[in-house]
Amino acid sequence: MSLTAPVNGATIAFGGDVMLTANASDFDGAVTKVEFMEGSNKLGENSAEPYQFTWAKPPVGSYTLTARSTDNRGL
Repeated sequence: MSLTAPVNGATIAFGGDVMLTANASDFDGAVTKVEFMEGSNKLGENSAEPYQFTWAKPPVGSYTLTARSTDNRGL
């Protein structure tokens, strides 16, 4: 599981949307969803590849973006 965009340290133009993308796989089952997070706040999720979410016009600031996946066993 890895967040592939935006890259670490990226600068986004004010007023623009931010496309978040992630890679996820499960060696013994299937990925059922990928959640996109800003800190502890869930921005959105996607249950099918490609795992993407568009964060519409985030306010000016610095953010810690992450992604987390869940598999068919709920892990």
